[in-house]
Amino acid sequence: MYYIKKKDVILLWIISGVFLLFLNLGILVRRFFLIIAMATYVLYLYISNKRLKCPYCGGKENLDRITFAINHLYHCRHCGKTIEVK
Repeated sequence: MYYIKKKDVILLWIISGVFLLFLNLGILVRRFFLIIAMATYVLYLYISNKRLKCPYCGGKENLDRITFAINHLYHCRHCGKTIEVK
């Protein structure tokens, strides 16, 4: 059975938190932190486009919906099959 890894979901939440931290530091403290924020945003986009896909049809799902699928039954918006997160 195909599934999405739970560690990928947790990793993306951590990356989004780091992005928000450096974005706030870049706005409030120094502009240098904006470069780090852009790098973490590019990393987030790369990982989410590569790993947050439906295992059956390849349709992209967003992080909120996949997080919901950790503890609940969730169906793909494109093909309708159940997405499991383990």
